[in-house]
Amino acid sequence: MSADRSSGALMRTWLTSRAKVLAVASGFAVGGFLFFRYSQLASDDFWGLRWYEAALFLGGIGLAGAFPAVWRRTMLSMALAAFLGAFVQTGLDIRRDPTCCNLWPIGLVIWLVLGFPAPLIGGVIGHWLSRTRIPQFLYLTLLAGGLVMGASLPRIQQAEERRLEGETIPTLVKRIYGAEISYSASRADKTFACDGNQLGDVGKLRWQPAFDTRKGSWAVVEHYAISIDCPNSPSPHSFRVKAFSRRRTRTGPIFSIDETGEFAVSTGQANGSPRGR
Repeated sequence: MSADRSSGALMRTWLTSRAKVLAVASGFAVGGFLFFRYSQLASDDFWGLRWYEAALFLGGIGLAGAFPAVWRRTMLSMALAAFLGAFVQTGLDIRRDPTCCNLWPIGLVIWLVLGFPAPLIGGVIGHWLSRTRIPQFLYLTLLAGGLVMGASLPRIQQAEERRLEGETIPTLVKRIYGAEISYSASRADKTFACDGNQLGDVGKLRWQPAFDTRKGSWAVVEHYAISIDCPNSPSPHSFRVKAFSRRRTRTGPIFSIDETGEFAVSTGQANGSPRGR
């Protein structure tokens, strides 16, 4: 009888150890996969981070529900996966270009901070749900949803870029033009505004002055910089609105319009912050 009990205890211990290893490995696999997909994005825009964090959150719920007995270890391994991925990626970047990453310790700390909250919160929720009578397949569905979301990040980025470059930015440039025309019509001297803050509702874009405030101002909308350029005159009777991508890895179309209402779209390299003509 004692031998049977001993063998049963050993079997349970072995199964428990195996479950722990599987849980930790699953956490590293899920966290590493999501980091890999996020790191493939051609930008560090906030929208991509939101989708990445959402995928971590769903993955945290799913893994915590699938491994309720060791959910803390699972969440820890999932969160550390991004940090380790960033560490390896930084090492490869430094090997290719030793001058690329002078602030790499700060970058690793940022990845450590970004990788923890979402899976931890998801894990707490998943652990709480595991105490209820929720079917196991629900956790697997949430986990699958997080993985699908992570796998779709590049496609989501392409859809966001089509929306931004096809609708949002062209519409905004034309709205600024309309605001300039209205501003000029309301003035006796018929001058235009070089400071975007003077242009009604489009003044809510947090415009910043150029080096010479008489030459214009600029604002940022997602990864696009919007500039209002005026001639070097206290009373400008002309202007040009320009919008261009700030990304260095992918140059998008450049949109422009002047006081005549001529809207133009061109291609080229115009990265950086506009500072007047």
